Amino acid sequence: MISRKIIRLGNSSYAIALPKEWIKKSELDKGDYLKVVQQTTGELTVTPTDKKETVKIKNLDFSYKSKDDIRRELLGTYIQDYNILDIKVTKDKKKLIKHLLKGITNFEILEESDEKIRAKDFFRIEEINVDNFVRRIEHNAQSLFDDVRVFLLSDKPSSEVFGEIEEIEDNLDVFAAQITRLYFKGMNNPSFLLSLKKDSMAMFTNWWLVFNLEYLTDNLYNIAEIKKENPSLTIPEQIIKTYDAIRDNYNLCINAFYKNDKQHAFNVVNKIPIIKEMCRDCISSNNKQIKKFAENFMEISSIIERINKIVLYSLM
Repeated sequence: MISRKIIRLGNSSYAIALPKEWIKKSELDKGDYLKVVQQTTGELTVTPTDKKETVKIKNLDFSYKSKDDIRRELLGTYIQDYNILDIKVTKDKKKLIKHLLKGITNFEILEESDEKIRAKDFFRIEEINVDNFVRRIEHNAQSLFDDVRVFLLSDKPSSEVFGEIEEIEDNLDVFAAQITRLYFKGMNNPSFLLSLKKDSMAMFTNWWLVFNLEYLTDNLYNIAEIKKENPSLTIPEQIIKTYDAIRDNYNLCINAFYKNDKQHAFNVVNKIPIIKEMCRDCISSNNKQIKKFAENFMEISSIIERINKIVLYSLM
């Protein structure tokens, strides 16, 4: 906590000195204007007025990189809040890079040639509602739970359905990058958090949920991939029972998260040992694929436990 002495300015105004660290993090300087709003509680909220866009340019060379490496680097660059990308390309990579750029929200191509692409991010802070955004991500995870279950039980799993599962999993990677970008920017800029109408703890819990959902969906994708590679594999009843128990506990965990419900959170904790025992029973199978299913089940259960902990910590 920082204390500041009130000083008199003329006959009608008073002033306090603003902390240098806050000025620096808010990217302010002498002569800049601030918004001062009196709240109904009597408090004053001080925020910067709209500032000119800060241009951050990143030079990337994707001439000889693989699709996975390109995608990872694009997402990493996005998280670091670069808004102009100058990308060196080759003719054979150009189509792929343009496709990947479309998957990253608000990047549009400004210029292109056979050897270069310049893309700009048209991110607008005033259009972001963090709560709605996080719910959209969670709904995608819930949809993936349902789709993977149907895929497992299919006698003839189709490549079209697997493609839909793959698309959802890819989207979750992008969504995770977007919320991570907001989180990192907010932790370094208190004024940015105010514009999101979030305090640091609320921003952290939203990021923590999405961060873990990304890994959860990776494991769900792995489960579907095992079935895709072994389409004739008969799924034992025990596998489906375990999957359903995990999905039910996930739903309970999400309800606890959104409702800040302590009892729901404790119910999740109580179910985890039972579910892990079910997973261990599946791992003891002599079938190699069933063991792989169970290993992913165990990991998903641990992820649910991590998500649930943030609910318990906030309610202690």
